[in-house]
Amino acid sequence: MNKKAKALGLKNTVFKNSTGLDEEGHFSSAYDMAIIAKELLSHEEILKFSSVYEDYLRVDTPNKFWLVNTNKLVSQYEGTDGLKTGHTDDAGYCLAATAKRSGLRLIGVVLGSIVYRLIIAIVLQLGMKTQDMKLLSAVVVIIALSVPLLKKKLIPPKQNNAGGDE
Repeated sequence: MNKKAKALGLKNTVFKNSTGLDEEGHFSSAYDMAIIAKELLSHEEILKFSSVYEDYLRVDTPNKFWLVNTNKLVSQYEGTDGLKTGHTDDAGYCLAATAKRSGLRLIGVVLGSIVYRLIIAIVLQLGMKTQDMKLLSAVVVIIALSVPLLKKKLIPPKQNNAGGDE
């Protein structure tokens, strides 16, 4: 996986396992995840699976199983057809989503935010409406800077006040 990451030009990604689960030294950036999403979309068959909101698996067996897509945007935001959700204690809630309307495909990635679906929906909507990539890039940067403020703890931990000043 690390060889492929290097071949894709990813500069802020190191894989320590193939599961994406927390492990020391395992990390990535939203930008690198967007590049991976773009590469994944070159295999169009992925959308046959990631665009389905709910379906039954093993239909012709005694173990029929109902599966619901964890990417709720597939059912809530027009044009969304993928791609990957995730959550770990260290990374928080993450989403790499893609949507296509009127021939325009956008990819949005949010890492470590409890409001990831809202952020992606805002970015996709702005991109679909304006199709102004400079404006969209500026908004993405602003959101990216805001996401750490929204991650896990909304209230900063109390400072150790060794000096006794109140």
